[in-house]
Amino acid sequence: VATGDAAPTSIIAWTQYTGDTVLALVVWRDQSIAGVFATDPNEAGFVHVEVDDLDAGTHYEYAFVEYDDEVPLARSAQGIFRTAIALDTLAPVVFGAIACTNQRFNLAPLERAARHPFDLFLHLGDCTYADGAETPDEYRELWAQNLARAPYRSLRGQTSFLATWDDHEVDNNWNPEEMDPAHVAVARDAFFEHQPIGRLPMDPDRIWRSFRWGMTAEFFVLDTRGERRPSSRGRPDAQYLSPAQFDWLLAGLRDSPALFKIVMNSVPIGEFPYPSTRDRWVGYPAQRDALLSAIELDDIEGVVFISGDFHHASAGRAAAAGPGARVLEFLVGPGGQIPNPLHIALPALPQFDWATGVNNYARFHLDPETRELTVSYRTSTDRLAYEATYAL
Repeated sequence: VATGDAAPTSIIAWTQYTGDTVLALVVWRDQSIAGVFATDPNEAGFVHVEVDDLDAGTHYEYAFVEYDDEVPLARSAQGIFRTAIALDTLAPVVFGAIACTNQRFNLAPLERAARHPFDLFLHLGDCTYADGAETPDEYRELWAQNLARAPYRSLRGQTSFLATWDDHEVDNNWNPEEMDPAHVAVARDAFFEHQPIGRLPMDPDRIWRSFRWGMTAEFFVLDTRGERRPSSRGRPDAQYLSPAQFDWLLAGLRDSPALFKIVMNSVPIGEFPYPSTRDRWVGYPAQRDALLSAIELDDIEGVVFISGDFHHASAGRAAAAGPGARVLEFLVGPGGQIPNPLHIALPALPQFDWATGVNNYARFHLDPETRELTVSYRTSTDRLAYEATYAL
């Protein structure tokens, strides 16, 4: 069981059910039923239920229940979620984050994270490694290899998720200009099937969207893989995000009333001393410079990028000097992968405060009263690897 896309009065609840009786979602609080919701599994049994009429900033419990003639027969594991705080509320928000969880590796960071309370949890992509899959059944098999494991089942049942994708949900380093659109569509459907997130009625293929947690935080979920145009790299019109997504992001950052603007960015925007720039923002300097310059020139405060993909964690700023020098970026994960040894060079550079290659998860505490963000990184054994407080 899982939940995601938490709003003040609603959430998406998810499961996969392969039975043949009536299945309903039951939501309760303080032992009082808050609602019973019908389900409509798709042909593979995936269930997404929009739960509404909830109270803001409130913890709920839930389970899916099988019925026969209104008689309950069995139920799923029990899950927990918290709705987003009310839009006019200033209150602390605590969230976790991870990326890069390969089903061939130990996922201890997820299991450790599940022991701690989070208001929500961010997944920055490479949730599963579906490289080589082409058909719906092949994608479903590779997703199941991860999500059926105890660490994922535990964490996804303990808090709500916001999720984006990176490359491995489709194929390693896939190119949107070269891959068959029908293949991409199959992978995209698998992503939406397996994550507890909704599809926008007017644009069901769109991954980018935003969610407000009161006046404290707004989370901007980016799609930095599916809309890029690699053939445009180096040109003034280079496209890393589609024009629509780029305009939406910049307008959202400018207009957001939230103190913290958290940008979920699957591939880092920062300047890293790594040779290949093919898949990251620095390979598309026109859009990167336009975004970071606008944040600086328009004095947009509280922008924080949280990124994945690189198989290491780091804390620092997006640039050593110029646009991005005051913009924080935190890389999270890997949650289950081979470490990237290149992280060793980062602490010697002025824009980085810390880096590690060990598998990890991150915890972020946003304090609107002090306007401070505290980040903690913990290893597979729950050892504290790094903790620091940043004033915004």
